[in-house]
Amino acid sequence: VDAKVLGAIIKVFGPSFLIGGLWKVPQDFLGFVAPFLVKAVYKYVDPKNDGGATPTWARGIAICMVLFWSQAAGSLLLHQYFDHVFACSMHARGALVAAIYQKSLTLSHASRSEKSLGELVNLMSVDVQRLTDLIPYLHSLLWSSPLQILISMVLLYRLVGVSSLVGLAVMLAIMPINAKILLTLRTLQEGNMKEKDKRVKTVSEILQSMKVIKMFAWEKPLTQKVAEIRTSEVSRLRRYGYLSSLQSIFWNSAPITVSIATFGAYAFLGNKLEMGVVLPALSII
Repeated sequence: VDAKVLGAIIKVFGPSFLIGGLWKVPQDFLGFVAPFLVKAVYKYVDPKNDGGATPTWARGIAICMVLFWSQAAGSLLLHQYFDHVFACSMHARGALVAAIYQKSLTLSHASRSEKSLGELVNLMSVDVQRLTDLIPYLHSLLWSSPLQILISMVLLYRLVGVSSLVGLAVMLAIMPINAKILLTLRTLQEGNMKEKDKRVKTVSEILQSMKVIKMFAWEKPLTQKVAEIRTSEVSRLRRYGYLSSLQSIFWNSAPITVSIATFGAYAFLGNKLEMGVVLPALSII
């Protein structure tokens, strides 16, 4: 993104974007209430782990109410956050599309010859969409995810000790592999854009020259040409879809892999896997 365009986006939509981020802060911290409540529930149903204290209805209802309201408040805060950032994203998308369209109407003949109609259409649809898809998750990328990982590791270390470092090592090993897959996806996406530009440009030229095409009966050769371009484009999209699915499976299975590594190391060090440790740790991971 050009520095001037990025500066204009930040100046116009930055305040509303930051306000949306304020809803994310308490939501992140409420997410870490669950492990403590899970441990409290386990102690409640198994009094032997709570010093032999007799469970009472009042205590049980209190734990359930705190668990319910913490989850409800977290959900409310999260939806308020997404409401603000997605609204900001849609406004930015509308502004960018309008600016690109207005600029395309005032291009000189020399500038217009450098940019095809397909490139302009892709700029307004695909490129702008990719930018606006990133906006709602910028808070997570910049500060929320690192904060959550840091707090999770501190809590996990208190529960399972050095075994948590094994889980951290597995996560750190997974991240470069995932980054490599994402870079490959980006390369494929750039190739897809070139194929799409080529197809849109060809179709536009055919439509503009329809009278000449009809006069010389060039319908079949040009139809075959468009079909060949489309076949190449679909082949690239298929490869992109397969690799994207693989990346999704790989990344979504990361918590399971980290859990197996953490609890495996915990048991290997001679510790006993008890529900009072496993359940809170799983809720953290």
